[in-house]
Amino acid sequence: MRQDLHQAFKRSVFKACQAQACRIHLETDGASPATGVVRSTTDDEIEIELVEGSLEGGHGAVSFELHGVPFAFGAEFSACGKVVTTRMPATIAARTQRRGARVPVEAGTAFLVVDRVSSALRAVKDLSPSGVRIANSNGIALHGPCEAELVFGKRRIPCIAQPRHWYTSDGDCGIELQGDEEAARALARLYHRVRYPRLIPRADARPEDVAGLMARSAYVDLRDGAPMDSVWTAAKWDDALSSDVVFPDKNGVPIGHISVTRAYERTWMAHQLATLATRREGIECLRDLYSHGANWAQLNCPDANQMSYFNPQLPWHLRHFETFVEWLDRPEQAVMFHRDRFEPIPESEKETNDASALPAASALSAFVEVRRMRAGEELAVLRCIERSLPALAVDGYDLKPGKLDGELFQDPAGHAKRRREALVLFEDGKFVGTAICEFGNPALSLFNIFNFAQLFFEADGGGPSAMAQAALAKAARAPYHERMLGEPIIVAAPGEFRGASDAGLRFHERMGCIVWNAEGLRQYDSFLRVQFGTRKVRTQPRSGQNSLPVNNEGAQS
Repeated sequence: MRQDLHQAFKRSVFKACQAQACRIHLETDGASPATGVVRSTTDDEIEIELVEGSLEGGHGAVSFELHGVPFAFGAEFSACGKVVTTRMPATIAARTQRRGARVPVEAGTAFLVVDRVSSALRAVKDLSPSGVRIANSNGIALHGPCEAELVFGKRRIPCIAQPRHWYTSDGDCGIELQGDEEAARALARLYHRVRYPRLIPRADARPEDVAGLMARSAYVDLRDGAPMDSVWTAAKWDDALSSDVVFPDKNGVPIGHISVTRAYERTWMAHQLATLATRREGIECLRDLYSHGANWAQLNCPDANQMSYFNPQLPWHLRHFETFVEWLDRPEQAVMFHRDRFEPIPESEKETNDASALPAASALSAFVEVRRMRAGEELAVLRCIERSLPALAVDGYDLKPGKLDGELFQDPAGHAKRRREALVLFEDGKFVGTAICEFGNPALSLFNIFNFAQLFFEADGGGPSAMAQAALAKAARAPYHERMLGEPIIVAAPGEFRGASDAGLRFHERMGCIVWNAEGLRQYDSFLRVQFGTRKVRTQPRSGQNSLPVNNEGAQS
């Protein structure tokens, strides 16, 4: 299925090139480059009709640009007159290192002051998170690095301007802007405002409208006890910790919501995605929400990781993320995996004899022990974790030596925002499992995703007994209740947690999870630009059906 999705997406890319008459650049060893347009495409081949130059065939390279995203891949050519044929490439990942796409700036709204003495102004044509393209029609040479100031309306951002690229077509210049932490943050937020003019902070929307969106999208039905109250709707966190935004329709009523929250030292969580996107306006909404989710972490930390949970039972999510991962085909940059999620058995469904109750602690103590991890046990815990998770996920969760117990990170004010504790499970004197328990502010997430316990079990000898697994799960849940943090998210690798019922839990769903590193996020941003630009998100619902995704974590709504 994944290969079929990937193949269909690749073909749609070249069909879009054909429809838009994109220039396809062809090069072979020792020959002058040629240019053509896509004439036809199948799952196996691409036919290109040359419009400039000629080609004899052989080994070479193909490059083109679609929706502002550059692509390139190696190819073998066969030529017949002006028609060149090459095989469909295995992958066509974007060729870009830029942190965020360049965004056009309306003429006369932004300027770069490159000489504070003479106050010479250079009009800004486009903006990126780390620089600008300026008009240089007067031909005055720029020498850098030099002190400068970016002026946008009433905003003035002091910086150091370093010329990086001259555009031969019009003499424009690409300028890298450098500055202190405050200037970098101001530039990143200016870029975000220009790129996503319709997104507004959740706290600036009417609480009743936000509540209506989350209810009508069925997001609040994903989990019992979701704290939908004025504290959550009005919360305005430092956006270096959490960016919570909504997309209003033309009447100002929110039809989409997403949060991007810092969860670990270098990893952000995209969550609380909810949409009512059933009209054409909803396509723009969905594009901006996903794109914001892909970019916010990088605007705060250039080497950021990001992760997101999603419901694989929702077809759009499955197609979207699987297509991207297959398209990229680089597990060190983006990877998908699954976790089983468990919820408490409702009191009304428990058997009258309380079959879920464990034996007394005294009866367990002879062969099962659950306690906090001690010095010298970290290596065994890490090995158990690494057996269960992809390497990129281990990095995303920050499950590294010295990081299993204690503060996860500090906020800009220097306060600890999240903590972690590691529990170890021994059975008959042998280490057989661990629980990594993370604690955070419940108000950050309706899903309580930042109070999160992962159970990991050894596989040797069949792993721990169901009773031992249940003892670990009960011990993992206890501190959340003691600290009044609500019911935590409890997850384990698919099919491994056999002791759920003995711990008063039951299987609720199999969640999907996707993790990106910084390069993976840049590729994902390019993927979104191509997908939304090429497919126009072909998700117009049938009567009575919303085929757009309404959430990215939790049960099918």
